[in-house]
Amino acid sequence: MTAGNAIDGRFLKEDDDAWYRIEHYDQMPPFFIAIASDSDIWAYVSTSGSLAAGRHDAEGSFFPYETVDRIHLRWEHTGPRTWIRIFDTDRNKTADLWQPFAPKPGGAVGKRSVWKNLSSTRLRFREEHTSGRLVFEYEWSSAAHLGLVRSARLLSMGDPVRVEVLDGLLNLVPPGVSVAHATTMSCLADAYKWNELVADGRLGLFTLYAKIWDRAEPKESFQALVVWQTGLPPGSRVLLSDAQVGGFCRGEGVSEEPLTRGQRGAFLAYFSAEIDQRGKAWELVIDSPKSQVQVADLAERLSTGYGTIQQVHDAVKANTVGVDELLARGDAFQHSADLMAAAHHRANVLFNIMRGGVFAEGTMLRRDQLRSFLKTRNQPLALELEKLVNSWPDRIERREAIQSVQATGRPELERLVLGFLPLTFSRRHGDPSRPWNKFVIQSRDEHGQRKIAYQGNWRDIFQNWEALLASEPDYAGSMIEAFLGAMTADGYNPYRIGHDGIDWELIEPKNPWSHIGYWGDHQVIYLLRLLEASQARDPTLIASFWDKAVFSFADVPYRLRTYAEQVANPKDTIFFDHAADTRARERVQRIGSDGLMLCDEHDRPVLATLGEKLVTILLAKAGSLIPGGGMWLHTQRPEWNDANNALVGNGVSVVTLAQLRRMLVFINTLPCANGEFDLSAATLCAVGDFQSLIQRTTLDAVNNPVTRRTFVDQAGGIIEAWRAKVYLGTPGRQVVRAPAGLLTDFVNGLLPLVDASLQRSRREDDLFDSYNLIDFRTEGRAELSHLYPMLEGQVALLSSGYLSLYESVNLLDSLFASQMYDQERRSFLLYPDRQLPTFLERNRLDEATLALPIVQEILSSRRTDLLEKQSDGTVRFASELSNRSDLE
Repeated sequence: MTAGNAIDGRFLKEDDDAWYRIEHYDQMPPFFIAIASDSDIWAYVSTSGSLAAGRHDAEGSFFPYETVDRIHLRWEHTGPRTWIRIFDTDRNKTADLWQPFAPKPGGAVGKRSVWKNLSSTRLRFREEHTSGRLVFEYEWSSAAHLGLVRSARLLSMGDPVRVEVLDGLLNLVPPGVSVAHATTMSCLADAYKWNELVADGRLGLFTLYAKIWDRAEPKESFQALVVWQTGLPPGSRVLLSDAQVGGFCRGEGVSEEPLTRGQRGAFLAYFSAEIDQRGKAWELVIDSPKSQVQVADLAERLSTGYGTIQQVHDAVKANTVGVDELLARGDAFQHSADLMAAAHHRANVLFNIMRGGVFAEGTMLRRDQLRSFLKTRNQPLALELEKLVNSWPDRIERREAIQSVQATGRPELERLVLGFLPLTFSRRHGDPSRPWNKFVIQSRDEHGQRKIAYQGNWRDIFQNWEALLASEPDYAGSMIEAFLGAMTADGYNPYRIGHDGIDWELIEPKNPWSHIGYWGDHQVIYLLRLLEASQARDPTLIASFWDKAVFSFADVPYRLRTYAEQVANPKDTIFFDHAADTRARERVQRIGSDGLMLCDEHDRPVLATLGEKLVTILLAKAGSLIPGGGMWLHTQRPEWNDANNALVGNGVSVVTLAQLRRMLVFINTLPCANGEFDLSAATLCAVGDFQSLIQRTTLDAVNNPVTRRTFVDQAGGIIEAWRAKVYLGTPGRQVVRAPAGLLTDFVNGLLPLVDASLQRSRREDDLFDSYNLIDFRTEGRAELSHLYPMLEGQVALLSSGYLSLYESVNLLDSLFASQMYDQERRSFLLYPDRQLPTFLERNRLDEATLALPIVQEILSSRRTDLLEKQSDGTVRFASELSNRSDLE
């Protein structure tokens, strides 16, 4: 790359907006850019030119919704394209065909740049012609009532230049063509397409002449994708296909296309003009779906002068103002001499609130929204609250509403109001790089008001709420209720949480991505962050929850197998209770989403105190503790890091152990932790049994495989008996009083074992192990082995409180000196870039594997079809055995 083509990024101001611009971005591999919108418009743009965009979800796409790699490659036939014929003024003939932004590997291209405003609502591409005579740029943005907006501008850098322009959009998708249609039967879908031009050529309609249907039944289609233009000069012509592109490039004439059938839709505007330094600007607006009534109204308005460039610009500006309002609620706007740090912060807040949401009106609650929430969650209790809620004004301060319901003296009613989180803008993190996550955007209702809704995977919601809580600390109690109220009775969490309730994964035998399991580390670190923030701001809140039964239990129908079964087959430790699932879903039909909670025989959710919830978490963690190793990953979906699912059954997490230590220390700082509280008799019994086990366990268990196995076996028996009672539901639950000091005694008993285990995780290079491996195959022994270090382990140790200041500095120095530090990026890798075995080096059996009984059996039978001896003397499994789960 020559110095003139060096990639360069910088901040600048233009059009009353702040931008970040990357010069010569085309010298980089293509990358994705998301555009933010204060509506349900979504767009993901590839710097190669193509994009995915639409409304609401992937099924509302304006262009075919594909994975990111395909979007990078389809620049030529999907999305925006521009062809410009530049005339030589002296000879009055075509001198050049310019295709801005078209890749030209090895060929001459003009200077290109990509711009993004700091609120992420506008994205601009710019290219200068190689002659320096012309500049073309286009911009993506959106507006709630218009749709997706593409603004284009062509200007001269000197004398006027005569041009002919063909510019617009290719491969538009009409309503009725689903993602499945576009992916698996696009040629059939094309045959149904009907594209027409109305409103004097300003409006293109892209429809299906009939719904895609294979039955002998009429299925008419009455929805359209629309594209309309403004700013084009008189005499412009619009093409509804790409059939004339080749002729235009060869210098042939162009005819308008009022109708195309059975082919992919396009909206390509042709015009000729003399371009001076003032330039020529035009706009294309895309939206879908539109009904016949909406199309007729739009066509009439366009025919009478609606949709000027200024009107479009005003709508785009209003979109940015709306996004900025949401960003401000998340404290996104920082001022710093380090412009990049401030820009990064704004972007981080944007993506944070797009995941976890942001509070629509601060601490003000709308009575109608709360009423709707109550009915969704629990219809019988909503009826009991109706008179009280109706007595409130249309808008009420959250604190006042909670105090009002507290005055009833009924914790079950307080719980419901406490659980109302008026969040907006939230959506699951699906996009073309994560197509397995199905996103749905619900930002405004049919009246244009911000819609109250949030949804996401458990960890995604709570890790984003951790940051949001700093901006809206009054909601600490509601966030804690959302967390603890959706926790299972045996100390785990469901798969997904949202405004309407919780959800869990179901078994889909033919879907390899469907796999049930409990998550474990979430119950420590994300809850702890909420508790710490709450205690720092309002020390009375946790104390008020301590002995108040206001937290429900999620009735997730997963069951952990017996301890003996888990040890025998650590990779198959969960089974699904179909009967419990059926009962829960029947309750939902009767009372609302509270039916997914653990309920008594009268469909009333079982409630617990904060003290019991914390004891439950500590019991679940104590039952998974491997002295000297960490937390046993025996729940099939145990860690926030999806890559660590490969460690299921054999892995042991130092990361969660370090987070647990921080929680233990935090609990010890709570004045209320020594107090009494209500809890189940089974839980109280299990805590007592565990305290006895800890008292007779020496720290020798940290290093000795025999005493370690003794501890794990006995702990497994205690937790198994406790879970057996828990799984009975209300018949197995008897509420008793926990004596003063129960929790702190439990904490102080666990701490020495936790600290000794963390100490054993220290490596010779002063880093710490992040994950270990456990082996139960030898009777009476629990053998530990180590994996390579990972970044998350070092971060967990630094935040655990276990290290002294000197040790923390030493760890940081070691981290910078390690292979995890990337000098070029001036940042860290999650784990070192290790040298992995080549294809032919894999599947070689070591001595330990050769000693396994099943392998010895195969060797003794001389089954050459099962074991293959190599020329170098090593032995491999034959291909049909290499994936056997019992040999892993």
